[in-house]
Parts: sequence; structure tokens; C-alpha cells
Amino acid sequence: MSENGKIYLLLGPEAGEKELFMAQIKERVKEQAGGDLEESRYYPFETSMADVVNGIRNGSLFSSHKWVVIPQVESVKRDEAAILGEYCAKPSMDATMVLISSNLERDIAKAITKSIPKNQVKTFWELSENMKLNWVRSFFRQRSMMVEEDTVELILELVENNTQELRRECEKLVLFFGEGKSLSHDDVEQYLYHSKEENVFTLFDRFAAGEFSQSLEVYKKIGLSGEAQPVQLLGGLLWQFKRLLSLSLMVEDHIPFDQACRSMRIMGKKMQNVYRQALRNYNSRDLERIIALSAETDGRLRDSKTGAQVLIIEMFLYYVVEKKGRVPKSFRG
Repeated sequence: MSENGKIYLLLGPEAGEKELFMAQIKERVKEQAGGDLEESRYYPFETSMADVVNGIRNGSLFSSHKWVVIPQVESVKRDEAAILGEYCAKPSMDATMVLISSNLERDIAKAITKSIPKNQVKTFWELSENMKLNWVRSFFRQRSMMVEEDTVELILELVENNTQELRRECEKLVLFFGEGKSLSHDDVEQYLYHSKEENVFTLFDRFAAGEFSQSLEVYKKIGLSGEAQPVQLLGGLLWQFKRLLSLSLMVEDHIPFDQACRSMRIMGKKMQNVYRQALRNYNSRDLERIIALSAETDGRLRDSKTGAQVLIIEMFLYYVVEKKGRVPKSFRG
């Protein structure tokens, strides 16, 4: 079946499967076109849909077919959506267009969705917990690497919930440790601590030290690097808060710190010093409040748009570091 003149709307959070599906379509288009494609990617906040449509209608000087991708299609404004919707209803046979969004169909302007055949709209859902576990195990098995079960769980805690990000981070670990090696929980922690990039571990360091301004600075650097989305970042912090609470309860129960660290598998002098400092700044009651606040904040993030998520995380860091989890009703409201 020819892909020429088709419009695809690819939705949902699972970016890895989405990219794979798009690559398959692209290969078919290339075969049907009998040569290379003229490729364009337009972002709604950079280019008007009128310019996009005019560019497609004017044809190509360099190839017989155009491959056009428009990410973040949910942000196309109403008047722009009408222009794009008109094109989708009568697309050029010399172009294939792919519209992409991590959102669902209800979040896309109806002027667009009503013009696209239902069999060309596909939603890619997040993987289930078991599917994610199996994906990571399979990835490392294909590279002859043995991975401990709690190592897989740690990776999933720290990486955004889609196979595109999982692949990227797992490939970094393969490059760092080498194929055929065993990979432990401690290896992953040490790798993250010694990487030059700011990440959820270095953010936790600042939390442990009780340094709000430095926490905010690290968070902003993470945001600029694009290394983690707010929900993913919060998940990584929550995992460490829970670990710290378990350690705190053991120490409060008069278990020696070194013994408690061994029991919690907190290895290495650097990591132990971070946790030791955190215990000086936060007691178990503080940590219980912080963990409860983390769960509330996760819900707020998932219900908020990208712009608001940044402010929510910044306020969360303030109430965690400066107020030790004590928040006014207005924040919870």
C-alpha cells in the first residue's frame, strides 16, 4: 500500500516505539519514491503552518518526495490548526507528513484530528512494569552483560518511562563498562556519581547538605541539559528519600551507621558521607513528610503542563530543603 500523500498522527508517551514505527513508515516511503527524500522538521512555536503547507505544495527541487515531521502538534494554535487541518484533508501526493505528540488525541485541535483517517492515528502507551523490566534485561542480555535484579530496578527508577530514553541511558552504561561485563547496583550508582553531568544523584547531594540555592542551580542545569523530565527527576529523588528514611530508622534504632549502610548497600565513602550528612539535616519524621509531599507533587506534575511543572519542582525543592516537608495548605490546594 502506498504511503504517498498520507498523514500520520502518532500519540502517547512511549517515544521509543513511536520512533521505531515512524522509521518503518519512512523506509516504505523511500522505497516507493525510488530514492532519497527531502526531509523537514517543523516546530509549531517556530514556523507558521501556512509556511509549512506552502513549502509542501511548492514541490521539491531535490527529490521526488517530501518527508515532513511536526513534533508537539498539541501546541498548534487554533487558527494555525485550521490551516493544517485543511491540508490534512487534501494532502499533497508528493509528501508524507507525520504529526507527533506525547499527549492523547483529545489534546489535539479537532480541526486537525477530524481530517486524519482513524487508521492513520496510533497511540503508543507507556510500557507496563513487567514489560520495562523485560526490556532492560533483554537489552543487556543481547550485549552479554549480567545485570542484577535491583540494578534493573534502579535504572528504571532513574530513567524516563519510554524505551527511547532507556536505550540511550543503557547504551551509555555499555560504553562505560564494556560488553560482556557484569553490572551491579553499586556500578550504576558509582557511574552516576562520577559522571560529569548534573543528575538526580548530584541533586540529592545538595538536598543532603541542606543547600536550597545549590539544589535549585543543579535542577536548572539538569533542565537545560534535557537529561530528565520533572516526573522522572522526582521519581529518582523519591527513591533516594525512601532509602534515606530506611537508613534513618535503623540508626535511630541504635544500629551502627556503617552496619546500617552495609545492610542498605550504600557502598563507597563518597555515598556514605552524603547519607551521613543527610542524617544530620533530616530526621525520620522530616523524611516521612518529604516522602508524602513527593507523592502529592507527583500527582500535581502529571496533571500540569510543561511550563507549570518547572515551578512545581522549584517550590517542591524549597519546601523539602528549607521547610523539611512542612507545607502550607495553599501549596497542596
